Amino acid sequence: MKEMKSSVEILEELFRVFLQYPGRIYYIRGNHDTYDERLRKSGIPQGVEFKKELLAQKGQEYVDAVSDFFESLPVFIIGDGYVITHAGPPRGGVVEEELINIKKYPEKFHQLLWNRVNEFHGNPSLKEYGEKEIRLCLELLDLPEYTPFIVGHNPLWNDGNQLGVWMNVIGIKNHHILYSGSGSRAPYFTIEKGELTCKFAVEKQAEVYYYG
Repeated sequence: MKEMKSSVEILEELFRVFLQYPGRIYYIRGNHDTYDERLRKSGIPQGVEFKKELLAQKGQEYVDAVSDFFESLPVFIIGDGYVITHAGPPRGGVVEEELINIKKYPEKFHQLLWNRVNEFHGNPSLKEYGEKEIRLCLELLDLPEYTPFIVGHNPLWNDGNQLGVWMNVIGIKNHHILYSGSGSRAPYFTIEKGELTCKFAVEKQAEVYYYG
């Protein structure tokens, strides 16, 4: 939980991709794109640990530049036939003006980074959303009811972790989760003939059968 060298390596690789494909990469801000001490796992302040590692490797000027980078990132993408955000729609929906000026709406900003789907159909917590919130969000943005709504943030266990994708989550039509766990096959979406299609950067290993 405290090991941050690999996180610095991933960030540097992302910067290299930005330089290689200028103007063609969009990085959507998530809950880990911060130095905030409230970012914790197992009681470890991972935001603080990340900042300490960056400071040790790169110095204060680099630390400040990365902070500015995080603050500049979009939190919601409206594409041609799809929408993407890191965590999920905020309760009560969101309109375009709020997205453009999201820092003026700290509660909705927080939810776009931290919400999770109410996977087990229990009483929802203040950090959960369901199909109602997705449809309301699309309606308020004047988008078709079943526009593909793509998120990350939600861990996928067992088979889901191996694939890294969950289509039509808990029966919610066109609501998909992409999860980049280390054991996943690195899924990605592309548009083919007007249809959203899931592909994998890592090929499935051939199954081996033993007889006898």
